[in-house]
Amino acid sequence: MKQLIIIYLVLSSFLCLSQEDKIYFKEYGVKEGLPEEVAFNFIEDDQGFIWVATQNGLVKFNGYDMQLFGLNHEQGKANSLQNRNLNGGLLKDKKGKLWIGSVALNSGLSSYDPQTKHFTNILYLPDATRLPFPDVRLHLVDQKNDIWFSSFSRDLDTAVLCRYDQRTHIISQYPQKTNSWVFNELISNGRIVSNAADNSIWILDETSSSIKKYDPVTDSFQTKFEPEDTIDGTVLPAEFIRIGMSEKFLVVTTQSAAYLIDIMSEKIAKIIEFKTDLENSEPLCFLDKKNLLWCTSGKYLTIHNLNTDEQTELIYGEGALEQISSTGLKYPLLQTNADIYFMDLNTANQFVWKYHYETAEFTIYNDRFNARENPKVLKKWPSRMKIDFSGTKWLGTRPNLYKEDVKKIKSVTHFGKEQLKIDSLNTPFEDRKKRLWISFSGGVMLKEADAKEFEIFLFQKNQFPFKNPREFIEDHQGNIWVGSSNGFAKYDEFSKSFTPFQRGAEMNIIRYDPLRKHIWVLKENGIEAVGLDGKTLYELDRDITKGFNAASFFQDSNGNSWFGDSDDNDFGIIKLLPNDSIVQYNRIPNDESSLSSNEIRYITEDRVGTIWIATDGGLHTYRNDKIERIRAGESFSGNWAIGQDNTMWLSTYSGTGLVNVNPESNTTTNYGQDKGLLHNDVSTRNYHNNNQLASDAEGRLYLTTQRGLSVFDPKTKVFTNFKEEDGVLLGSRSNRTIALSNGEVWILGDEGINSIDPKALFEEKNSIPPKVWITDMTIMDSSYAAPDGDIFTKAIDFTDEIEIAYWQKNLTFEFVALHYLRPEDNQYSWMLEGYDEQWTQPSLNRTASYTNLSPGTYTFRVKGSNADGIWNEEGATMKITIHPPYWQTAYAYCIYFLAFCGLGFLAFRVQKERILKKEQDRSRDRELAQAKEVEKAYTTLKSTQSQLIQSEKMASLGELTAGIAHEIQNPLNFVNNFSEVSNELIDEMNEELDKGEIEEAKHISKDIKQNLEKITHHGKRADAIVKGMLQHSRSSSGTKEPTDINKLADEYLRLAYHGLRAKDKNFNADMKTYFDESISKIDVIPQDIGRVILNLITNAFYAVNEKKMAIEKNGLDHGNLKGLTTYEPTVIVSTKLLDTPVGAMDERKGNAVKISIKDNGNGMPDGIKDKIFQPFFTTKPTGQGTGLGLSMSYDIITKGHGGQLSVETEENAGTTFIIQIPYNN
Repeated sequence: MKQLIIIYLVLSSFLCLSQEDKIYFKEYGVKEGLPEEVAFNFIEDDQGFIWVATQNGLVKFNGYDMQLFGLNHEQGKANSLQNRNLNGGLLKDKKGKLWIGSVALNSGLSSYDPQTKHFTNILYLPDATRLPFPDVRLHLVDQKNDIWFSSFSRDLDTAVLCRYDQRTHIISQYPQKTNSWVFNELISNGRIVSNAADNSIWILDETSSSIKKYDPVTDSFQTKFEPEDTIDGTVLPAEFIRIGMSEKFLVVTTQSAAYLIDIMSEKIAKIIEFKTDLENSEPLCFLDKKNLLWCTSGKYLTIHNLNTDEQTELIYGEGALEQISSTGLKYPLLQTNADIYFMDLNTANQFVWKYHYETAEFTIYNDRFNARENPKVLKKWPSRMKIDFSGTKWLGTRPNLYKEDVKKIKSVTHFGKEQLKIDSLNTPFEDRKKRLWISFSGGVMLKEADAKEFEIFLFQKNQFPFKNPREFIEDHQGNIWVGSSNGFAKYDEFSKSFTPFQRGAEMNIIRYDPLRKHIWVLKENGIEAVGLDGKTLYELDRDITKGFNAASFFQDSNGNSWFGDSDDNDFGIIKLLPNDSIVQYNRIPNDESSLSSNEIRYITEDRVGTIWIATDGGLHTYRNDKIERIRAGESFSGNWAIGQDNTMWLSTYSGTGLVNVNPESNTTTNYGQDKGLLHNDVSTRNYHNNNQLASDAEGRLYLTTQRGLSVFDPKTKVFTNFKEEDGVLLGSRSNRTIALSNGEVWILGDEGINSIDPKALFEEKNSIPPKVWITDMTIMDSSYAAPDGDIFTKAIDFTDEIEIAYWQKNLTFEFVALHYLRPEDNQYSWMLEGYDEQWTQPSLNRTASYTNLSPGTYTFRVKGSNADGIWNEEGATMKITIHPPYWQTAYAYCIYFLAFCGLGFLAFRVQKERILKKEQDRSRDRELAQAKEVEKAYTTLKSTQSQLIQSEKMASLGELTAGIAHEIQNPLNFVNNFSEVSNELIDEMNEELDKGEIEEAKHISKDIKQNLEKITHHGKRADAIVKGMLQHSRSSSGTKEPTDINKLADEYLRLAYHGLRAKDKNFNADMKTYFDESISKIDVIPQDIGRVILNLITNAFYAVNEKKMAIEKNGLDHGNLKGLTTYEPTVIVSTKLLDTPVGAMDERKGNAVKISIKDNGNGMPDGIKDKIFQPFFTTKPTGQGTGLGLSMSYDIITKGHGGQLSVETEENAGTTFIIQIPYNN
């Protein structure tokens, strides 16, 4: 009994301290999308979606929308759910499939495969043998992934245990009855349980009341324990009430004890007795994960710690469990690592309570989970409670489904042990003992530093002397004073009561003067000094303060006390100096160095001693006894804070929101709604603290508006906003804020108090990222949320890659980030690789559209964050390949390429032919033109050439003239001489005839005849010379004639010699000839061959003559002539019949004639030797040679006669030109 009392007292204190622990819930009912109200059965699938089985179908919830499945919603659709009332349970197997039990007429068992989004239905039919009865109640999924359920008939009141084998699709039936309703996964239904360690299935047979174990070998249940059996000397009780399962033990509940049976040995490990109250409810025993055995029966609760073997007994309705009814069933609702929740199924007054393992504290939750903002969550029906992957609690009951609505900001709306609803909270104040005082319209609240509850002093109960108290002050002795409009009161620490000091109805506020150590009472018509005994000491000079409506007070660092008038009158500010002298400041029209308004809002001082004065007409500074207007024309009736950089932050009322003023640069910067502030009308009114804004340890400013709370960080210049859904109590246009010494910030409003832990608010976040899925894809206005068997063979959220046609180029993606903390604040960012260059800016949008995409490969990526900004960077991806049209495929391009090449080749050919023809035409025209030009040029050239040749001929002829003349002169001399002799002989013959000397006359006639013959001979010789000259001078006919080459050579040798002699009488050279007499006439063009021989002989004579003249001029010892003793110019002309023909080595002898012209002149250098046959090349001085002689000679011999013309030369020794002409006799 003593132990129970101690426990009662401890738990009672814990209850008192944690009474305000509350859980906010958001309601999801028919209005939010449920098809009807029953929501007992709900589950989270492997992807994170929440599924709810109702009496009118199945619901899939993603945090935003509810999707309905069921007979009434998908009538006639293939692979749809064919059942309606789904109260038979909801399970998830080991492969992620969902199993649904139906209890409607002619219903059965259904499954849902998330990968295919198909339902499979096993329906009850009267003539079928698979389901023995129409109703299905699901129990569990075993380690082999088999589904255990009861098939029962309510009409026949009978049931059969069944097992569905997913591998064989066979339903096995077992005669055991285990048809009780399943509470939850913790305790099942007390009739069938499984153990994951050995895959064992245990049942409590409702028919025989025996405990049986499933034998997979025989596919049957074997009895293990029966009532009143003796096990190891222990007699079992006469009745087993329920069974449960832990990791090691089968927990058997009886009327007064819990039997823990070791699963492996199947022996009793421990028997734990507990107090029982069978009149009020059956016992229920449950072994949790912390090894605590909970046994509840009627009004008793027994907790047995298996680790320490300690046992605690509690009584419902007493102590810590005072609010819990002693009647009705209590069962575990939810277990976490930190807590375990239980539910009381008392239909009159339902409660949930939580046991915290670390502190051993109980927390009691009423039907609204202690949050009056909640709807009434707990009804007369049992509930199920679960935690999803993100740590969010869910509660399913009737009616409706509830999700934990985590509030970032805590709120208190009811105070004290009486849980009073208190309106019109006025002023907060923290004293030096870290006690928190709050005044309200009906009194004062006090919370000690370590207390969880407020102590309340009510005016109506005479606990506080004045109605509507306002501000608090603390004197140097630690006394707390409370002011009101009618007076002030002093708090007595010992009696915990207040001593009143009446002052009538004209008092504004009270302020403590630490310099003078007394209290100032600021009134509507003056200023009064009051001692710590509450008695008046004096009043300030009435001549100055009469009519002064003192409403603000500030004492600066120099000890000056500043009093401000809140009315728009003539007073403004009174400054009381430490020597008690008074200085007054007010508005002077047209004076910029005076106040802009006499209506004073507050006065304060910054870190460097600058006094700041806010009025209804603007902001001012006071430095060096000078007032300076900083910002005029705006009402600064808000609050202030000094920044870490000594700039001033000011909130405005119906102005620009938050203003930053830099006194050094005299500049202001506005931070209003355009910068993120919820509303420019900042409703914070901290009159209790000289209008100073509340700020936390990091310097963040807390600004209240009617739209919510804006917290501003001066370092980053960023607002963080919190609204009603975050727990902010709205509605007030005049909130008070205070920063406490423990770091918390409290906000007082009309509806209650918000208590804020800045560290928890900004640093403690839900660190679990959301699960991101692509839920639908629209391709050209066709939705593919479910697989179509073509593009999608699996559901889109199980598909990583698709291929589509070129015309399917308009895509829309729908996606979701599953995290239920505050899903409406989850953010998304996405990009289409191959199209987008960067991720989109985070937003709340859950769709992304792309139009007119070109063929190619793209990857759509989407990532999401939870409401606390924790991102799933991996997100979801979908690779999309848009195939090009057949005319843009690789094969098509190959064909195009080949066709292009063919066409190109054809075009090339055509174009080539066109170009060629055009070019040919152009060339022909050009050639014709050129031909004409060439012909003209050729004609000119031929003419020139003929002229040149003729010139050359004439030049050679000229050179022959003297020789020819000499040659003609000789026969002419003979003709003349013989003619004269003949004339004389005729005279003589006539004389002889006259004499009759016939014989003598005949003898003379013979001499005349001989002379005439000689005349004829020499005449013919002259004739031949003339003909030769004419032949040499005229153009060649190109006709070869039999020619005596020796004679031709000899003739031109003499002609050349005599020609040179005629030109130069000093010329002389030795001529030698060596003619092969065996050479008969050969077919040549005599004119051409004569020109060649003449040219070569002339050149030879020129060479020996040049050498001779050089010798005559310089002597034999000069230059290259050294070593010579004498020099005789010599030209040798020889002919020879060669044995070897030109160009051949094997033909018969005597078919080539060699003509050599050799001189003993200077010879030629090797460099000149190679050029002598080039046209216009000459070694003679300018004007003495055309350079065409050898070139023409070369052409005549090689081209005209098919012979060879070569040269052999030795410098200083002479040159030999050799002509070889084919000879055919």
